[in-house]
Amino acid sequence: MAQPRTAGLNVNRSIGWVVLKDRALYHSGFTGTALRLDLEQREYQILLTNRGNGNNTCSKNITMILSKCVKHKFFTEGDLSLSYMKPIRMFVLACCALIALSVNAAEISWEAEKFAKKKGESIKVYKAGDKVKGTPDEQIDGKPIPDRAVSKASGNAFIGVDNGVATDGSWVKYEFSVPVGGDWYFWGKVIAPSVADNSFHWGIDIKDEEAKKADDDKNNIWDFFEKEELRAYYTTDWVWFRLNSRSGKPFPGLELDQYINFGDTYDPTPLNLSAGKHTFHLIDREDGTFIDALFATTSRAHRQSPTAVEATDKLATLWGDLKQRR
Repeated sequence: MAQPRTAGLNVNRSIGWVVLKDRALYHSGFTGTALRLDLEQREYQILLTNRGNGNNTCSKNITMILSKCVKHKFFTEGDLSLSYMKPIRMFVLACCALIALSVNAAEISWEAEKFAKKKGESIKVYKAGDKVKGTPDEQIDGKPIPDRAVSKASGNAFIGVDNGVATDGSWVKYEFSVPVGGDWYFWGKVIAPSVADNSFHWGIDIKDEEAKKADDDKNNIWDFFEKEELRAYYTTDWVWFRLNSRSGKPFPGLELDQYINFGDTYDPTPLNLSAGKHTFHLIDREDGTFIDALFATTSRAHRQSPTAVEATDKLATLWGDLKQRR
């Protein structure tokens, strides 16, 4: 497929493809769509467009857009002078280059109530609309946290430990698969309204008997606005939190390092997982804490709040990545 078959012509072509100078394969369409396959690096880029007509505004932005596409290896500088690139240079890239620069990331998600196994009594399943107890001795904006109904939940259900329920080491176990090996960034959709109601324990790929209400070499504390710098953000609404660890052991991602809007740096810590089956244990720690869904992606830069679905895996373009590149 990558073997040039047009020796002596100004364009190297194989059957159905243009062969670029770096040996990548390239094909374009009339409306400006383009596909580049790098067989050696096992990468691909897709440019989606719908050209109606060209205009002067597009032409003025060509130089800037082309430089971005070269930087991100959509094609090389030597390729730009070839005749088959001219339509793209004239009317496509000014409007759609950001799509070409997107990264296809793998992602998985599942509802918190869809666990494979459960132990103990403190963690319970609730339905959207169920009433949960408040915390009179804790406040948000100077007001005690009241009893309230949790009116919304993805899948119309969620799990957690209500206020006043003694934690007994209860846990739920999730079985999931990741389609590709490598770094995975995990999130949880949580209600954690105060410093006394804001944590679970968790463990990845541990045995059932190792899942404990402990901060040890198998289990971590997952905090939600625990650090003093973050306590101003307490709310009774659902909030997405990155997976974290209070002590940095065994998982090294501390809360402030994982927190998406804090500080000038952004360097979240992933879980490194092999492709295939894994388990995740969620273990009780504090009452008054609830979780609705879990989400994971291979995209380090992903900052959007995803919508939970049935436990599944897929490849999808994360539009949050495109926004970060602007």
